[in-house]
Amino acid sequence: FYANIIRKMFFHHAADESRIHFGPALGIGIVISGIAVIVICLAPSTFYEMASQAARVFFPQF
Repeated sequence: FYANIIRKMFFHHAADESRIHFGPALGIGIVISGIAVIVICLAPSTFYEMASQAARVFFPQF
């Protein structure tokens, strides 16, 4: 579910879809950023593993 929203946020640049998805995507981005900050403070190695996994999920071409 979140992956679909993030993909829409990155890959659909039409004005209508931007207006539709900007609010939810921004809210989710803030939540993810907050979680990321907490995780960085608590466990940098865990965050690195999560980030590398997320990169593989969202950018499979890399």
